[in-house]
Amino acid sequence: ELRTQRTLLRFCIRTEQAAASQTAALLSEALRIHDELEAHYIRALDTDFLNRTAEELIRQIQAAA
Repeated sequence: ELRTQRTLLRFCIRTEQAAASQTAALLSEALRIHDELEAHYIRALDTDFLNRTAEELIRQIQAAA
C-alpha cells in the first residue's frame, strides 16, 4: 500500500512538473505572438486622432456637468 502510494506520488510530481514546463513554454509563445501583433497595432495607431477625440469627449463631459 505505501509503495503504491509512493509510486503514485512520484508519478503525480513528474506529471505536474511536465505540465508546469509546458505551461511556461506556451505562455512564452503567447507573449511572443502578442508582442508581434502589438507592434503592428502600434505602427497603425493614429495618436493625433485619439488625442483629438479624447479632448472633444472631455469638452462634452465638462459642458454637460
